[in-house]
Amino acid sequence: MNSKVKPFISVIIPVYKTELYIGKTIQSLVSQTFKDFEVILVDDETPDSAIDKAEYKLLQNNISFTTIHQKNSGQGVSRNNGVKHVKGEWFLFLDSDDILQHDTFELMKNAVSSSRDVNFIFTDYQRVSLGDEFKKAKSINGVISFEKDAIQDEFLIRNQVILAPGTLFNKKWYLSKSLLFKKIPYSEDQLFIWELLLEADKALKIQKTLYNYLQRPGSIMSASKYTEIIMGYSEYKNLQEKYICSEKSTELTKKYLLSRWVIGILHSGAKLISKNEYKQLFENLEARKHSKNMLGFSSIKMKIIAFMLLFFPSITYWIFRKF
Repeated sequence: MNSKVKPFISVIIPVYKTELYIGKTIQSLVSQTFKDFEVILVDDETPDSAIDKAEYKLLQNNISFTTIHQKNSGQGVSRNNGVKHVKGEWFLFLDSDDILQHDTFELMKNAVSSSRDVNFIFTDYQRVSLGDEFKKAKSINGVISFEKDAIQDEFLIRNQVILAPGTLFNKKWYLSKSLLFKKIPYSEDQLFIWELLLEADKALKIQKTLYNYLQRPGSIMSASKYTEIIMGYSEYKNLQEKYICSEKSTELTKKYLLSRWVIGILHSGAKLISKNEYKQLFENLEARKHSKNMLGFSSIKMKIIAFMLLFFPSITYWIFRKF
């Protein structure tokens, strides 16, 4: 079906091996209270019937959509490709196994109307499991605004979490900054968010859990291993240099961005790899150097973790695996 001439919102959905889940994802769009949107399905050469199921449900509910076919290239490339076909003034990415709350677009439209100079709008999210995909959101606590310095530091400290999917972007601004997902196999989304924050002047947050993030075996996040993690490190070292050299970055990000990422990766990586692989990862990520640097970080919790990594790395591995 041809998409609308100019909808308010474009929804980009990369599709690969999600035939068991995409029906519920599309249903969450069907249920939206604000209807002025289009859907862009990006077929990443999926071998199953996910595209057929999505198209059928969209046609059945008279939702405007476009399907783009490409050679298998991964989620980041699929998102980049989808952006090229956006007709809306605003757009967001939606993973093909996740769920949007029914009032997501309505609340985003209201937020845009209250602040036209905003670059992007993000929301709270919640992790859900199979069978609980439509878990209800907590009641809204309003909308808050962030300027450049504040949002960089808040994201670094993890006072605020920003996901690539479920965040609404101003298309004109986004294209003017030439933002792209880089093709790395691990921590691709966080790299993108850091690139985004270096360029953003103003962001809004809707304080409601509008994005339901499905955790399932075999998903892209849970399938990554040791070699994939290592491949991302060089990109983050380049990112740190970019922040150090930029006049648009904060002093905290200049000093701690890479070290904070390394500790986060050790935490998540410990759940995915063996102890021997973890030891190799610890060395290849220069974890001692970064742990020492993080002793000066503002978070007490992070200081304790850094101390443990410095003096008790083996024990920390088992703690990371459990928590």
